[in-house]
Amino acid sequence: MPIGFSRGTLLVGEAFPVTDGLVMWVSTKEPESNPGDGNLYDLSPTGLTFTGSSSKITSTGLRGGGTAYSSQTTSILNDDTHTIFYYFRQTGFTSGWQKIFEYAPSGTDRSPGVWRYTNRRSWHWRYDPGNTDAGMGYTGTDSGGGQFSDNKDHFIGVTKNGSTSRAWVNRLMVRQGSVANPKRGGNAPIRLMQTGATNIYCDSWFIWNRVLSDDEIYKVHDFVKGKYYPNLESRS
Repeated sequence: MPIGFSRGTLLVGEAFPVTDGLVMWVSTKEPESNPGDGNLYDLSPTGLTFTGSSSKITSTGLRGGGTAYSSQTTSILNDDTHTIFYYFRQTGFTSGWQKIFEYAPSGTDRSPGVWRYTNRRSWHWRYDPGNTDAGMGYTGTDSGGGQFSDNKDHFIGVTKNGSTSRAWVNRLMVRQGSVANPKRGGNAPIRLMQTGATNIYCDSWFIWNRVLSDDEIYKVHDFVKGKYYPNLESRS
């Protein structure tokens, strides 16, 4: 029987293509994750609950502005082998560092931390110690013609395999980099959309406690495109 998730409990339901190692799945598109009470619920077996400003929940996704959505303290990113993916769409640009994801154990705000750059439309994705780089733009480079376009759907992510990171944009691996290994350890809440910029929307956050294969990444991309974002580009 196909397996889906419901608030941390395995249930018979719609098939999700990559359940092995899935430790977070939060989506405003899923009624079990966004039941309308203002909270967001993790559909993976971890079962986190995210609280924040319900005005941030829109038909496009979780918008910037207001209070960040924050989980209880967790250990799901207290490791050096993981995969993180999420959807985003930007409708304009606001200067200043716009933080959209944080796992911040004691002594750091980036393990990892993800921002939109203060002066360009690309992602500053960093791990401490050393502020090491897993950032990306649409083409891999994070400046000039490598920036993301406005009013387009994107599904992006990073795999961390020890000291090696791989960045993905819309089904295509766009760059490989080196990051801290070990990164700054410890448990922490996960915070989503701390940015005050109301022109950034993110949603459908997935975390696995292992490095997904290329084929698994293709399957997850195709799942979110088919179910949530029909205009999402598929690159190869």
